[in-house]
Amino acid sequence: MFPHSTTDPDLLQIEKKIAPLVSFINGLGLPTYYSCEGHGGNRGIIQFSYPMVVITPDVNSDQIKSFFRLLGILGIYNSNLDTNYNVRWVLVSNGNNSIEIVLRPDDPNNYSLRELHKNLRHFVFLLKKINKWYKG
Repeated sequence: MFPHSTTDPDLLQIEKKIAPLVSFINGLGLPTYYSCEGHGGNRGIIQFSYPMVVITPDVNSDQIKSFFRLLGILGIYNSNLDTNYNVRWVLVSNGNNSIEIVLRPDDPNNYSLRELHKNLRHFVFLLKKINKWYKG
């Protein structure tokens, strides 16, 4: 996991499998705080068993429009799930008082890390496709 509180992090510093999703979110104009591609074991560092990105929009700026755009794109994705790539991705509150939203698989325990990584690639591909269509 690598902290990157910005809309333009150094993608070479971010884990390879999650970097495309971080890049997509930042491309919408949303800052990400940190991310993790997911790991199977504990190597003595902070990490997660599933891929995730923490998004930190400033609600007093145009970022809130970008956040609602992401919600719309995610809604379109989840309402048209392909049976071959059936992982539902959700935005959940981090549970603290700041605006930190975690984009992660809905039920990561139902999938192997390999399945989640495979789905992550397809997820980002479809997000880009939906975003392009959404722009009109």
